[in-house]
Amino acid sequence: MRGRVLILVGLIIVLGVVLAAVLLLGGGGDDGTDETTPEANTTPGTPGVVIPTTRPGDTPAPPVQENVEYVVIALQDLPRGIEITDAMVDVRAWPIGSAPTTSFVAVEQVIGKITRTDIPRESPIVQAQLVESLADVAGEGSDLATQIEPGQVAMAVPLDATGLGQVAYGFQPGDRIDVIMSFLFIDVDEEFQTRLPNQITIVTRLEDGSIGFTDGRIGRAEPSPIFPEGVVIGPSEPVQRPRLVTQRTIQDATVLHVGWLPEDGKLFEAEEATPTAPAVLAPPPTADPNQANNANTVLTVVPTETSFIPVIMVVAVPPQDAIVLTWAVDAGIPITYVLRSAQDQGAASTLTESVTLEYMINTYNVRQAENLPFAIEPAVTDIRRLDLSSLRTFSGLSDPAVQQVAQ
Repeated sequence: MRGRVLILVGLIIVLGVVLAAVLLLGGGGDDGTDETTPEANTTPGTPGVVIPTTRPGDTPAPPVQENVEYVVIALQDLPRGIEITDAMVDVRAWPIGSAPTTSFVAVEQVIGKITRTDIPRESPIVQAQLVESLADVAGEGSDLATQIEPGQVAMAVPLDATGLGQVAYGFQPGDRIDVIMSFLFIDVDEEFQTRLPNQITIVTRLEDGSIGFTDGRIGRAEPSPIFPEGVVIGPSEPVQRPRLVTQRTIQDATVLHVGWLPEDGKLFEAEEATPTAPAVLAPPPTADPNQANNANTVLTVVPTETSFIPVIMVVAVPPQDAIVLTWAVDAGIPITYVLRSAQDQGAASTLTESVTLEYMINTYNVRQAENLPFAIEPAVTDIRRLDLSSLRTFSGLSDPAVQQVAQ
């Protein structure tokens, strides 16, 4: 019995030794640490941005930015007409919804392309700014079409030649403007659509039974203490006076071009004329050092007329606003363009109140002038807006003496 127990104990010891050997040999020298290379995860839609998977005990990787999208931006100012290389661009995070819809998401999409326009540093690159080659520019249509934002249209509008309705010729491409319109309202017959009052014809039956027609008198009947039958009070003027109403209509329109467009439609290669004031000052004549009386010489500055007065402008507006502008131009409505602040571009539309005579009187407490026993001469019978001829007179261009140079 004792021998069997010893044999059983010996078998258990042998099995334990064999099992230990198997475990040691099967581990292959593994020290218990994970030496496998972590997988690399890439952010969806972000070529070239690699986020390594962390291992236990390593420093956690920075969290993936949320609420951003990735676009290709220029690392430096890119002038027009150069070929883009890898060192000029990079992919950057951009707030969702703020990047242009036509921007690129991978640098491979822009490398080797030619810049069609100047691209500022740190700005997203959009499709309209690049072409395959300079020869492709002609096949892309007009340069003006590339400057119109999606969902908008471009149209030409007239400008006030005096400069009063266009901020003294101050508009430049890229400016944002509002449009102010003035309307003259009159009363009309709803059926005839003609100016009131209507013509009156009195129909009477004569003694012989025929019908007679007599012209009536336009006016209103009022009682009179002198005439028992009353009197008819008529207008002192042949037509009624219109009522002026002014209101801001279109907001945040984009100026695309000032003046006439080049015949070939190329805006970026053409040298545009610069709008200037109607009068510019010519440089004074140079004094002759050989003359002894230079100290007593009066140098006269001669005003000269500019060769460029813009009378037309191209703006980008939504289609409905384009119809509004077309209607106003066809109706002959006076249009004034006002310049918006560069910091106010793209702001939400605001409502303004129409300005009438009643608004001016109530808002600014305009008091009616009293009848006085004296007046000024000549009599002020109307107030005229400054026109081009008045502007020439005001600037001195109509004075022949101004046109002469002191000898």
